[in-house]
Amino acid sequence: MATIEETLAEIGTLPRVYPVLPSHLDLIRTIHAQVLQDRERLRGELELISTDRDRIRTALADAQAKILWCEVRIRELEGSTPPPTKKKPAILDERFDAPLDMGIFYIDKDGAAGSVSVLNSQALFRWKATADLTDMRAQMVMREHPGTTDGTPRRDPIGSERFYGFGIYLPPTFRFDDVWANQKCVTGQIHQGNAGDIVSPPFSFEQIKTDASGEIMRGVLALKGKETKTINIGKPPRTESKILMHVLWTPDDSKGFLKVWRDKVLVIDHKGATCNPRILNGETVQDLNPSIGNYNPGRKSGKFAVGYLRDVVYTYWIIGNETNVLADMVA
Repeated sequence: MATIEETLAEIGTLPRVYPVLPSHLDLIRTIHAQVLQDRERLRGELELISTDRDRIRTALADAQAKILWCEVRIRELEGSTPPPTKKKPAILDERFDAPLDMGIFYIDKDGAAGSVSVLNSQALFRWKATADLTDMRAQMVMREHPGTTDGTPRRDPIGSERFYGFGIYLPPTFRFDDVWANQKCVTGQIHQGNAGDIVSPPFSFEQIKTDASGEIMRGVLALKGKETKTINIGKPPRTESKILMHVLWTPDDSKGFLKVWRDKVLVIDHKGATCNPRILNGETVQDLNPSIGNYNPGRKSGKFAVGYLRDVVYTYWIIGNETNVLADMVA
């Protein structure tokens, strides 16, 4: 590699007559800093030295031309430098571009009614009643022990920082039905384990029909002993919608946060507790178990008839941890 002095001699004055490549950026920055120092030295000489002033003025003009050349090239090269490579989500990067790996996932379903099928980089979560049933469930969960048939879910510890993202839409076959309990379909939830009946999912995404707002998508934060927060985040997604959640799982109101973006727009910005404590009412509470899918907690009365159908479609599911940054997770 040429020395700074050789490169300065090569640069000369404007215009440049040879190519400059992005790999030269650091060298040009070094040259720029060196010539700035030279210019200040020459200005000092011009003030102090009474002889040979023409030579100093010529050298000063040459330094100024080199500075200008460097600054123009730096602006050009900084504009052409590609952004940093995104880091893949640390825990899960499922794009549904191949059949589901059932060594990684399992399907939580009611009897034979729930299924997940992958086609054209989309996952169809279908609930179709094959017998008279009260609940509707087709949810996908990560296994704690990959490569086995063990149905123990993988959990995120209390105190962990996580990103959860998914693409979702409701196909034409999806219709809200007055017979559903609570008029809702849960399309993503984070359970906190089974400690009797004292813990409901701390957070869930719901498609719901309400008297006040009609058909909406909402986020629900439900912690034991605290007022449940429900946040409207827009209409149900009839075309693909990209959801991203960033959370610190903690029962500490002074530390916790939970943010949700829908199609890159911040729609939830919660500060405070985000999960239940480890010990609640004398019971041990488990860590957090994320899932996506198609779930409804039953009918208002009676059972769903054989053949009753509901579909939800996902286009990806990603999970990152504290080693990721927001830019890594934006699909």
